[in-house]
Amino acid sequence: MLKLVKKSTAKKTTNCAVTYRAGGADKFATCPIDCNLKPDTSAGATEIDYSYLDAVSDAVPKGGVSFTYSHFNPSLWKHKLKIGKTVINYSARNLADLFLNSFVPAVINVKETFWKTNGKSETINDYKIVRCPAEYTSTDCNTDEDPDELKLLKFAQELPYGTVLRHHIAGDLGKC
Repeated sequence: MLKLVKKSTAKKTTNCAVTYRAGGADKFATCPIDCNLKPDTSAGATEIDYSYLDAVSDAVPKGGVSFTYSHFNPSLWKHKLKIGKTVINYSARNLADLFLNSFVPAVINVKETFWKTNGKSETINDYKIVRCPAEYTSTDCNTDEDPDELKLLKFAQELPYGTVLRHHIAGDLGKC
């Protein structure tokens, strides 16, 4: 199931276009089977849906940008990281995982107490870790029979010039 929203009202994505992708009745079915954020009762995916990954990579609004996050191992999708394509950020499990995968854009969830210096960034082992600005500012990003890939590409091309598109508020790149 793919849900397409032209203008989000959520706090971190206000005015951004967003997509949600889930696997049927289980919204975590497209997440990796070993994802530490996936409830144990969810099946999860054992492989990436490469047809959908191609569509995500290409789904960039004209004059805009798009980005997403994945818990799949970056070695499975890093070949898609190219200028003019969707930025895929690896969601690291912890700081060690973040440093091991520093060859791709990466993010990590940390406790509020992590931000000691200025509340906006920290440097650890020469790596600068930057906090999401939406956490400390008021930020503004400015069903049919078609497969998800076609719906997604059409949606991205119909967005206004310069739109920011955030893929997968829920779900991942897995094949279900």
